[in-house]
Amino acid sequence: MKRILFCLAGILALPTFHAPAAEYLGASASLSKAISAAQADRSATEDDEQDSLQKLRQDLRAFEESKNIGEEESAREWLSLAYRTSRMGQVNDGLGEPIRFPTVVKALPSPAAWPALRKNAASSAKEAKATPAEGLAVTWFADRLLGQTDKLLADYDAIAHLDGIWRRRDPLWTQRSLEQLASVTLQMVTDRDERISLLNKRLDGMIAAANEVRRSGRMDYSRYEFPDVVAIVGEKDGQQLIARALTTYPGEIDFGSGRTREAAEEIALSNIDSLAAAQWNLSCSLENGELYERLLKKFGKGDATGNYREAQEYAFYRAILAGNMDLAETIARAYGPEFSPSGDILLEIGHGSESTKVLAHLLEKEPNAGFWRTYITFAVQVGEDAAMLDLLKATLAREDLAPELRSELLDEQLDALLATNQTDQAIAQIRHRLVPTPGAPSTGDQSAALSLKLAQLGALLDRKDWLEEGLKGASSALRKQLSRQDPSNATSTIDEISELLVDARRGPEAEALWIDVLGACIAKQKLPQYSGSILSAEMPQVMRNLVGIYAAAGRWEDVLTLVNDAPFWGVPDLATIVSDECYIGNRRFLPLGVCVARALATTGKWDEAVKLTEAMMPRLSGNDSAYALLLELRGQQAIPMLDRLAADDAFEERPLIWKAKLLLETKKLDEAEAVIRKAISIDPSDGEQGPGDRMRAYSVLAEILTAKGDTKQAGLYQGVVASIRMSEQADVFYRVGLLQRAIALYEESLTHFADAYCIQSRLALRLSESGHWKEAEDHYRRAYELMPDSFGRVESHCFGCERAFAGKPQQSIAESVFRKLAKEQPDKPQVHYLLGYLYEEEGRDLAAVPEYQRAVELDPDYLNAWKKLDSAPATALSPAERSRIALNIIRLDPAGKHCSPNLDGVNDLAAVWDQLTLAQKSLPHAPASLYPLPASARKIAELIATDPAARSYLNRPEDDNREPGKAFSDMNATDAVESMFQIFQSQFAGD
Repeated sequence: MKRILFCLAGILALPTFHAPAAEYLGASASLSKAISAAQADRSATEDDEQDSLQKLRQDLRAFEESKNIGEEESAREWLSLAYRTSRMGQVNDGLGEPIRFPTVVKALPSPAAWPALRKNAASSAKEAKATPAEGLAVTWFADRLLGQTDKLLADYDAIAHLDGIWRRRDPLWTQRSLEQLASVTLQMVTDRDERISLLNKRLDGMIAAANEVRRSGRMDYSRYEFPDVVAIVGEKDGQQLIARALTTYPGEIDFGSGRTREAAEEIALSNIDSLAAAQWNLSCSLENGELYERLLKKFGKGDATGNYREAQEYAFYRAILAGNMDLAETIARAYGPEFSPSGDILLEIGHGSESTKVLAHLLEKEPNAGFWRTYITFAVQVGEDAAMLDLLKATLAREDLAPELRSELLDEQLDALLATNQTDQAIAQIRHRLVPTPGAPSTGDQSAALSLKLAQLGALLDRKDWLEEGLKGASSALRKQLSRQDPSNATSTIDEISELLVDARRGPEAEALWIDVLGACIAKQKLPQYSGSILSAEMPQVMRNLVGIYAAAGRWEDVLTLVNDAPFWGVPDLATIVSDECYIGNRRFLPLGVCVARALATTGKWDEAVKLTEAMMPRLSGNDSAYALLLELRGQQAIPMLDRLAADDAFEERPLIWKAKLLLETKKLDEAEAVIRKAISIDPSDGEQGPGDRMRAYSVLAEILTAKGDTKQAGLYQGVVASIRMSEQADVFYRVGLLQRAIALYEESLTHFADAYCIQSRLALRLSESGHWKEAEDHYRRAYELMPDSFGRVESHCFGCERAFAGKPQQSIAESVFRKLAKEQPDKPQVHYLLGYLYEEEGRDLAAVPEYQRAVELDPDYLNAWKKLDSAPATALSPAERSRIALNIIRLDPAGKHCSPNLDGVNDLAAVWDQLTLAQKSLPHAPASLYPLPASARKIAELIATDPAARSYLNRPEDDNREPGKAFSDMNATDAVESMFQIFQSQFAGD
């Protein structure tokens, strides 16, 4: 009976839009049809060079697996592999990525062998017939491992003295590689005089290299990324370095942001006559009009690309702010027809209306100008859409309009109609454009896009006629595309059509679509380099989509047929693809592993389902559908596993949410409430979850409170969930382009729960984008006030996506709110974290550091604050402090599920290695095999038999974030040595 109930529960948990079984072709027939549609032709060859690389791969694997060898022998073997890697260079044998120095670092021996590495680096280089320069580079790397700063400086000088040899080949490339070495060395130096000396040496090298290139007439790539010298050596000495760079470096200099850039702007303005080159990027701000004018006077107009173009855009903005519309028009005309400034700055400070008028005036005279996109955006956002639509209509009526521009303007007109809720007119335009014009070139791609838009609008607005018409047109256009091109060029269109079909309960049509795609993939099958799969990259995607279609229809036997009988998964076991997503309708996805386990249980293979589900939980510890399946299979017996998952990752709230549900079932209400409130405290915003799952903890809390009789509080949390669900629906309207409707939904969502900061910030953003800044301001302020109480020790809200701090007006409001809160709640770590986050958004990275430090001082377990400190500017923290940060990140997140420590600048790498090793040993490892994919494994074996280039894909190990070697391979120091190796390979050969 339990298994029967499970089958019913599993089916009810999925969208209930099952089509009659007879309408589906079924997995077996689908595979037969696709395979018979085409045959793939494969061949591969190898040469002696590839054989050598294969031997290196074998020796590297053997070294990784070697046990019980002494430090001296281990060091010598590793050094031999490193120098052989340098000799091999970028040779590719088709077995995956070329072996490079970071690959060898993944096999780095333990710290006990590092002194022997240092001692033997030079002698091993001679034995391997490597150049002295390669020996010096590896010696430098060994000193970096050991944290020997004085020797690092000496190593750098020794390598730099070799520059006379390589500069005759490619000076700037060589010097930039040396810059990487210097940058890492600088992070380890704490003495101020030594820092200044090294910075001057770097500048000397870049000047010499740029002058050498300049003499050869090649200045196209001479841009210099200048270090943040003010942060490194202070204001006075930093200014001296900046002044020397500005007056001696013959190319463009990128001064980044922050105080170093500000100082560069001031120095450039006061030393305009001494500048060695026009630094146009320094005039790219609203405040630097004088610098722009003086650069223009001294150097004349710049070239047609790069910083000069951006400087012109800012000159345009400044003219508008000054009310000088004639000048703005002159600048736009001088720029040319490709002028298309984004204009976000003007919108943010409330000058979008003036910009709109200037652009409209220009476009009336020259309709072929290239800034229609900006104009339309401005007009919609400042509420002048009626005038904009009139201008568009008048322009489209002109007979002299270029065909390409006409097509672009029709797209813009369509977006504008949708944004302003003129849906019927938008549909009429789509239909008109879908009618073929005699003699016009084929526009299949455009037909697919327009038909898709029609279908999406029909699905969203419940217009079945639009949906049907759009799907028919999109499917027809897509099949034409598949007949003439690689399916990889149409994957996004295919996905969107398929999702619409599944949503509309038309699974058989979606099935037929993917069969056609699979046939096209087979016909064009080839072995892609570096893809991690032995098959055309689209084939596993086809399989996942078919699994989702069958899962949504409750056709579980077909799901098992695909995983057992389809040869197109590209891997021999489910383990590496268990989390790949399968679309099941209504914007919901299930991991492939969940689909397979549910199929096993539903088809009577209960024990296999239980075994697979428990084995895959560590890989799916953040996925609600996996927990739902676990509880259905194990019931109350799932609690020990939930406890283990929670213990393994203190920053994953999902095990606690589902444990609270089990406790609720057994009426342990107080315990259930305590558990669910702990889950909420971990990440109150719950922002990493997709539609339908976000804020699940609040839904469970409402159930618990209802069971306890506290209906008032339960209603509050029900309002939280209802508000989020409505805002998710508003997101859909916004993505389709129905902006006014989206804003109305955001506003309505606030009536359910006004204290959701994410909804407040979304609404504020949409209002500001629509030109309603006054209304937006209140919502921004409220969002910032709510943020501290909405953040836990991990924060999963993406500020970049929501642009919560984009624009100076927003930043000004946020700073006033956060500073006020800091006075009122000085011991609340989230307030200091948010201040630091805001300073970063403003480009004030150094100011952010003390705020993050205060946050971790108040809460030593505040993982996200440690993460922010970990990414602080290179020399903003001492090497000892960086070591402390890395060790705390490993302590808090030993599994590496939320972040990995940044080891650049860490002075005690041995301690980090030991901590990573301890974490690796103490935490459970997911099994290498979860569920074999028999047909896929046989296909791999066949390919290996005929094509040696496929063999490395069999049982390829995954990178483990807990592997010390993996963490060390990601260091800038590792990349710096690889860069040196590349120079030696190309420039020392034959010397």
